[in-house]
Amino acid sequence: MPVPSVSPPRKIQVLIVDDSLLFRKTLEEGRADVTIKCADEPCYREVVEGLIDGQEIFRYLSDEEGRVAYAQNEKQLSLTFWVTNE
Repeated sequence: MPVPSVSPPRKIQVLIVDDSLLFRKTLEEGRADVTIKCADEPCYREVVEGLIDGQEIFRYLSDEEGRVAYAQNEKQLSLTFWVTNE
């Protein structure tokens, strides 16, 4: 009888569990921005869909003192977020 294969957990699952910690730690270190680098295209798409399209970024970065801005680099599979006063 063949043993059923189990897919390894995707990288995005780690982000979902630890995303608030990621943002909190970065801001506590005094850094003005938060960069998320994904391991693969599916992970990158899920992060974009959740944080940008689903506007979940506002759970982690407040726009009370300005606007939340971001830059996407699809080739490097990364997103950078920061708060701006502009």
